[in-house]
Amino acid sequence: MYPPDLITLLSDYFAEIVDFQALMDTEDIELSEFEKAMMQVQLNNYIQTMDTQMLTEHEALFHITASPLDTLEYRRLRLLNLYNNVTPLTMITLQMRLNEIVGAGNYKVEIDYANCLMTVTIWNGMMGIAHEVANFLIVSIPAHIVLNVIQPLEALCKTDIIAAGGQGTMMIYTMTTED
Repeated sequence: MYPPDLITLLSDYFAEIVDFQALMDTEDIELSEFEKAMMQVQLNNYIQTMDTQMLTEHEALFHITASPLDTLEYRRLRLLNLYNNVTPLTMITLQMRLNEIVGAGNYKVEIDYANCLMTVTIWNGMMGIAHEVANFLIVSIPAHIVLNVIQPLEALCKTDIIAAGGQGTMMIYTMTTED
């Protein structure tokens, strides 16, 4: 992005007139603002670079209401995941998609063909990523396969509490004391 200098486009006769100089300075400012706006439009064409306002509009297309705790990175990941859902799903495609969502080496997929059970264990990743993986798999795998997504989250702390736990719809949170 170069700062515009419209006065250089005028002939020497007009460039020496004070009114034209003031007019060109004003036009330079407007042209610079226009160029910034066009750059933002270009950035908003891609989910990876779009601003919060455009991200909110895309989320509205999927009826997603972002939590105040959701990071911009997580919100972008969730949208990319929804736009990239492609069926039928092969094991290679499943691994590629899980590498994109969770990261290579941060998960394990176990399939029990006899009981039609798929278990995905996630070792690493941000909070809520298991929910995103489950959403991806629910629409991608055949309906007869039972899905189990596990993301163990542990917090070690020094307290008098020995153990506490709670269970959500997709994740189990456990807190234990440090020995």
